[in-house]
Amino acid sequence: MNSLFSGFLRKWIFGGDQPPMNVPTITFQIDGKEVMLKKGDITKESVDAIVNTTNKTLDLHSGVSGAILKAAGSSVKDECKTLGSQPYDGVVVTGGGQLQCLYIVHMVGPTTAALITTAVEKTLGICDRRNIATVAFPAIGTGKAGIAPRVAINAIFDGMENYLLSNTASNLKTITIVAFDTTVYDSFATVFNESLEMSSGSSMESVQSNSSNQSISLSVCPISVFPVGTLPFYPTVKVMLKQEDITKESVDAIVNSTNESMDLNYDKFSEMLTAI
Repeated sequence: MNSLFSGFLRKWIFGGDQPPMNVPTITFQIDGKEVMLKKGDITKESVDAIVNTTNKTLDLHSGVSGAILKAAGSSVKDECKTLGSQPYDGVVVTGGGQLQCLYIVHMVGPTTAALITTAVEKTLGICDRRNIATVAFPAIGTGKAGIAPRVAINAIFDGMENYLLSNTASNLKTITIVAFDTTVYDSFATVFNESLEMSSGSSMESVQSNSSNQSISLSVCPISVFPVGTLPFYPTVKVMLKQEDITKESVDAIVNSTNESMDLNYDKFSEMLTAI
C-alpha cells in the first residue's frame, strides 16, 4: 500500500442518499480509478457487480452472504446450486437476481490476509474480463473469518494495488468498499486517513535516475469538509516533474523566470526562448 496511494483525491460527501454527516463516505481517486469507503447495506448498492463472500458450496445463509442471497432471490440461489462446490480460493459469477446489479461475484471467504489479497486481485480480473466498471466489495474477512479490520483493509488495498498497477488499461472506474458494522467502518476509515496523511507528509522526495527524460506525477486536490448542499467541485490537478527541455513542451503556457527588465538574455533558458 505504497506507490498507488501517492496520488490521492479525497472528498467528504454529505447529503442525498449518503450516510449522515457523522458517517461520511470517503472517496479516493487512485490512478484514475475511484475507490470509495462507505457505511451501509451492500445489497442496496447500484453497481455493475456486487461481491459476495460465501462458503465452498455457495450457500452461506448468514452474515453478508445471507443478506445478499436473500435480497437477490431464488434465481441466484439456483445458479449457485448449478455451479456446485468450489475450491478454497474459488471465485465465480452469477446474475444479479433482484439486486441492483448485473452480476454477483461469489468468492469463497478468505481466512487470511494473504488470501484476501489474492481474492481481490482475482475478482478485479474477472470484473475486467466482463467489462464491469463499477463493483462493490463487503468488509472481506471481518465476519466469521475473524480477521482484524485493520489487517483486512490493508490486505484489500494490497490486492487493489497489485492488480491496478499491473493492469493500467483496466475498464474499472469505481470500486466501493461497503462496511455494515460501525466498528469495522471506523477501523477502515482510520487506515484510509493514515494512508492519506503519510502521502501528504511526503511532499518532497529525492529521486535519482541514470536515465534522462524521467517524469514523476502526483494528483492533488484540496481537502475540506463542507455542510450539506455547499460542496464545491474540485478537479484533480496533475503535477509532473520532468527532466527535459522546457521549450519542447506542448502546453497552453510556458513560464519563464527572467529579470526585472525582462531581458531575454538573462540566463540560458531565456536565451533559448529568444531563439524560438
